[in-house]
Amino acid sequence: MKKFLILLLLISLPLSAEYEYTENFYFESFFHTFACMHDDNDAAHFRYYQNDSHIKHWYEWWYFNVKNGSKALLLYFFTFGNLNKPTKSVVGIVTAFFNGNESIVSITSYPFIDYSLDYEKFNITVAGNRAYKTGNKYIINYKARNIEIVAKMESRGIPFGGVPTMLDKWQWMAWYVAMPYGNASVTIETNGGKCKFKGMAYHDHNWGIAKAMQLKWDWGEFCNGNSSIIYGIANDIGGLYFVNESMVRQYNISLSYEKWIFIKGFIKPSLIHIFSQDKKIDLYVEMKKAYVLGIKNFGKPYLLGKMHGSFYGSSITAIGFYEHHGFVITAML
Repeated sequence: MKKFLILLLLISLPLSAEYEYTENFYFESFFHTFACMHDDNDAAHFRYYQNDSHIKHWYEWWYFNVKNGSKALLLYFFTFGNLNKPTKSVVGIVTAFFNGNESIVSITSYPFIDYSLDYEKFNITVAGNRAYKTGNKYIINYKARNIEIVAKMESRGIPFGGVPTMLDKWQWMAWYVAMPYGNASVTIETNGGKCKFKGMAYHDHNWGIAKAMQLKWDWGEFCNGNSSIIYGIANDIGGLYFVNESMVRQYNISLSYEKWIFIKGFIKPSLIHIFSQDKKIDLYVEMKKAYVLGIKNFGKPYLLGKMHGSFYGSSITAIGFYEHHGFVITAML
């Protein structure tokens, strides 16, 4: 049963196909996006594409995180496959509470699960667990056997994105950063008692039609409290975005993976160089901690990093999560 749950977790967090390992691979990224504050960008999208001939490759997820020092929270609502056919789709929630070296992971997903999706605004219910938006605040209530979570997040920063991007033939993706950064308060109850903490929050929404095992991507979000630097690149398409409460600006960048580390059978970049050709962007993402999304020592690493360097003449220091999906290396765990 435990291995089944971890398999579901690894499926629900898409990985890419294997390709040749390169010590210092880099690429340039180019992408067009725009600032957008429409609530329907953060609503469900499946029904608008339900008759697509490739709908079995549908994916959509809503991602949240909250971090503060040694404590962090991850919440992830997902749908995969043809929702018109319950036996050919997966719906559920992944949550993870990181407290120092402790990781408590919960997955709510099973056949014929009860759920509802709102196509006008962010409002999702899965097996009685609800996530919704009221004004500029996001509220999430989740309860499982080993954990109960109440999270309240107040959005800051201008939302952006939402334009579908073609990847290859019929494959495409869309990415909407609904909350580039915000303030959050979290209450968590576990078998070990109750924990309350406040921190910085982030939320984005992803949807599209693509073969998950062929999609390689990098993403990271780093906030210093008053602004945020976010990058997102899928199949070499994407860019870097500087966001605060009055503007969103996009930049073409190059990425160079400077150092790698093996974690639980996965190889992940522990040092990434992000830079522009004119040298006005010269940033590094350095791994601070690798959490494990799984049960005990069996699971997938999730990376907390520190961004530091120079951004258009300003010194940058910020903390945030980052991901790299491009190498799938199996090993005995």
